[in-house]
Amino acid sequence: MLLIFAGSFLAAQPRVPKVMDFAGMKLELTEEARSLIQKDVNALHASQSHLEKRLDVIRLYFPIIERIFKEENVPDEIKYLVIQESGLIADAVSTSDAVGFWQFKDFTAREVGLRVDNKIDERKNIAAASRGAAKYLKRNNFQFDNWGYAISAYQAGLGGVRKYVDSKYYGTKKMPITKNTHWYFRKYLAHKIAFEGIVEGRQSEGLVLTEYTKGGGKTLEKIAKDAKVELDLLRYYNKWIETGEIPTDKTYSVIIPTKGKLPRSLDQEVAPEPEKEAIAEIEAPIVIDFPDEIKPGITSHRNSVPLRINGVLAMLAGTNDNLASLAAEAGISPDKVQLYNDLNSSQSIEAGRAYYISPKKSKSDIGFHVTKRDQTLWAVSQQYGMKLDKLAKRNRLTVIDEITIGQVLWLSGRRPKNTPFEYHDVSSNTLTIVSGNLKIHASEIPSDEKLDAIRQVTEIEPEPMTEQPQEEMSTVEPASSSEAESAPMSLSNYVKKGKQHMIEAGETLWSISKRYEISVDEINEWNNLTSYDVLRIGQNLYVSAPTLKKKAIRNEAVYIVRGGDTYYQIAKKYGMSVTELMDLNNKESTELSVGEELRVYRN
Repeated sequence: MLLIFAGSFLAAQPRVPKVMDFAGMKLELTEEARSLIQKDVNALHASQSHLEKRLDVIRLYFPIIERIFKEENVPDEIKYLVIQESGLIADAVSTSDAVGFWQFKDFTAREVGLRVDNKIDERKNIAAASRGAAKYLKRNNFQFDNWGYAISAYQAGLGGVRKYVDSKYYGTKKMPITKNTHWYFRKYLAHKIAFEGIVEGRQSEGLVLTEYTKGGGKTLEKIAKDAKVELDLLRYYNKWIETGEIPTDKTYSVIIPTKGKLPRSLDQEVAPEPEKEAIAEIEAPIVIDFPDEIKPGITSHRNSVPLRINGVLAMLAGTNDNLASLAAEAGISPDKVQLYNDLNSSQSIEAGRAYYISPKKSKSDIGFHVTKRDQTLWAVSQQYGMKLDKLAKRNRLTVIDEITIGQVLWLSGRRPKNTPFEYHDVSSNTLTIVSGNLKIHASEIPSDEKLDAIRQVTEIEPEPMTEQPQEEMSTVEPASSSEAESAPMSLSNYVKKGKQHMIEAGETLWSISKRYEISVDEINEWNNLTSYDVLRIGQNLYVSAPTLKKKAIRNEAVYIVRGGDTYYQIAKKYGMSVTELMDLNNKESTELSVGEELRVYRN
């Protein structure tokens, strides 16, 4: 009788309310919306046996998701979205090549810190994927200050969701749900209503999933033996690793199914629930990231402050600002704020940083910039009010190239073709020409005059800035050998070759220098290291003077994008990686347009 009663209770289909709470908002549902959502709720409860099996899986995985969402400050109730996405199937694959628990495409997964390669796919790891989903959802919410819109953007993207959002509901406490509300969010509400209140309880076999974070360097076979669990069962819950040892490049969560505590034979500590210490709130200054300090303490403000950099109007973001608030205050659309600031969909507004409300310029009155630690090309473009693509062109870079501490960037002229990058050693005030052994000592960051003097010493002629028109092409052929020999050397066409050493635990530059009978100064010079750089386990260092070898030239062609194409499909067709395809076309956005021309490598 009890089993029949429990089944009847489980089969009772929840009713969609007129008003419901969601993530700090009151949602008011119209009758048409309620009817549409109720159909989805009924479908989720249509089969009692299917529902019970799904609940068994939910009760296994939800504790991990709940903990991670709590740490990431994501509303707990958004956990129901994972049921909608994958049904909590680790290796689920969608028709658009999205994979795993939270259905990430490979390039999006990498954006949120997940490792995806031929050995590891963290999209299939419930802990890592949930952490990535939390980051992605928070980025969306930062744009709209509305978790409902953040969920819609999870499916449609920040660009695709624009037609479904209304700026008057940014930061709202009350919002209507109608038949015109984005279908994906309505479907999410159906999952929330269908499962809320019935997910509590234990898994039918009493299994509990434990996160084991000390498995670096071990195989699943070793962990299964130490944990006294069946290897096949351990593999089932860890489809994110195919073979080999757990890598040591970062912390990975091995999911161990158990009916009790892990045995002492693991001899390692399992990830505990982190205890948060009480930390007193303190006021800390925010770093000003533009050429001159405008007014002491200005970055502690809560609302935006107007200013002008390089003759361009900008707003200094306050602690209360987001993309929508800056756009509203400037009287322009959020899309224009993104356009004027070269922002991609994953970037958030940072307090204390300048954001432009009119187009940036192509150059700066300042001649050169020496990069700071962890500075990106985008950050430099913001600092000087320069368009990112123009800054990249002036330095013969692409917008996604990394720059290093001490690197001298050109801001008003263009780096000549035959001029290698110059680096200012901030620890010893030495300017180093990378292609040779010449070092010029300077008492401060080199001025334009000093750089001119260096160019005279190295017999490098300056080249006037010219904009080259982009040519249309159908097929791109490699340069002939005679053309290649006569063309000036571009470092982008060359790769470094030389003997390398992978750093192991406990090693120092001194111990490595003794091992290979070379000096520490030579290691620093060959690897462009400064006294500020921190060595990492697994990092490769040149232990002999590297030489430049010319890259193999690959034939190119043009592919015309068709309806339904994705970067993954196109890259796979031509034997390329998604990253390689996007780099070849200087692409940052993952959106494609029908009829768009993409450069590809011919097989």
